[in-house]
Amino acid sequence: MSHKPAKTLEQLFGHPMSMNIHWKDVVHMFEHLGASVEVVHGGREKVTLNGREHTFHIPHSKTLDSKDEVVALRRFLEEAGVRPGG
Repeated sequence: MSHKPAKTLEQLFGHPMSMNIHWKDVVHMFEHLGASVEVVHGGREKVTLNGREHTFHIPHSKTLDSKDEVVALRRFLEEAGVRPGG
């Protein structure tokens, strides 16, 4: 994985939880991992990765601003078999 997507993945799983992650970096990371990312109605993006699908709300601030958003992203990535370093 190239540097920027790998860094975004590490931030998502980091402790303490990072709250300064840009949504465009998350989308770029998903695309780098081979995910399909589709904008759907209502300010949401549907992500399909390794047979898993989830629809995420696009943050108005363009930066993840909720711990719940980060936890949802972590859970989705784990279910899709993606973790930092492997």
